[in-house]
Amino acid sequence: MSNQPITHTATTSQQPSNPWEWLETIGGFGIAVGRRSADVLYLLANAIAGIFTFRRGARRYLRLLTIQQIYFTAVQSLLLLAFVGVMLGILTMLPLYAFRVSDVGILSDIMNVVLFHQVAPLVTALVVIGRSGTAITAELGELQANQTIETLITQGIEPHQFLVLPRIVGVTFSLFVLTFWTNAAAVVGAAYFSQIYHEIPFQVFVATTLNGLQAVDLVAGLFLVFFFGITIALVHSSFGFRAYSQLDIARQLPRAFVVSASCCVLITVLVSVVLYG
Repeated sequence: MSNQPITHTATTSQQPSNPWEWLETIGGFGIAVGRRSADVLYLLANAIAGIFTFRRGARRYLRLLTIQQIYFTAVQSLLLLAFVGVMLGILTMLPLYAFRVSDVGILSDIMNVVLFHQVAPLVTALVVIGRSGTAITAELGELQANQTIETLITQGIEPHQFLVLPRIVGVTFSLFVLTFWTNAAAVVGAAYFSQIYHEIPFQVFVATTLNGLQAVDLVAGLFLVFFFGITIALVHSSFGFRAYSQLDIARQLPRAFVVSASCCVLITVLVSVVLYG
C-alpha cells in the first residue's frame, strides 16, 4: 500500500465590497455634522433672543449667573494660565536659541506670529475647554437627567435662554481676559529667557514686541477669541442637553471635549490661512 498524502483544499468565498460604501459613510457623516450644526445654531439663536424677551427680574438673575461663570472661568484660571504663558514664551525661544537666532526684531516677529495669533489663544481655549467646558456639559447634563429642564419648561421658562446665554457671555468675556493674560505672561517668560541666553535687555525685548503689533494683529486676535468663546459655550451646552441619564453624562463629556477642541483648531487654521496664506 502506498501512502498518498491527503490534501484538503478550503475554498473561501469573499463577498465583494460595496463600491458605494465609502460614499454612504461620508454622506452619513455629513448629515450628522449638518444636524449637529443646525442644533448649535438654533441654540445660539434661541439664546440671543433671550436678550430681548427676559423681564427685568430675570435679567438680574442672568447677570448673577454670568458673573459666576466669569469667576469660575477667568478668575480661578489666572494662576494656571500665568504659568502656562511663561512656559509658552520660554518654549518659543528655546529653538531660536538652539539655531543661534539672536536678532531682537526676528524674535519679536516670531512672538507676534506664533504666540499671539496661534499658540497662546489656542492653548488658552483648550484650558477653558478642560475646566469650564466640561463643567458646563456636566452641569446641564445633570439638570437634564434630573428632569429640571422639563420643570423650567412647564413654568414657562425657556431653558436655552435661561441657562445658555449667561454661559456664552461669561465664557467669551473670560477668554478675552485670559488670552490677554496668557500673552502677557508669554512675553515676560520670553523676555527673561532672552535676557539670560541672548543677553537682550528685558525692556528692549518687551518694547520691540509691543511695537511690532499692528491693528490687523489685534483684530485677528479678537476675532479668534470671540469665536472660540461662542463655540466652546454652545458645543458644551448642546452636549449637556443630550444627556438624559447619569450614564449619558459620562458619555457626552469626552465627545464634547473632542468636538470643541477640534472646532477651535479649525478656526485657528482658517484665520491663519486668511492672514498668512
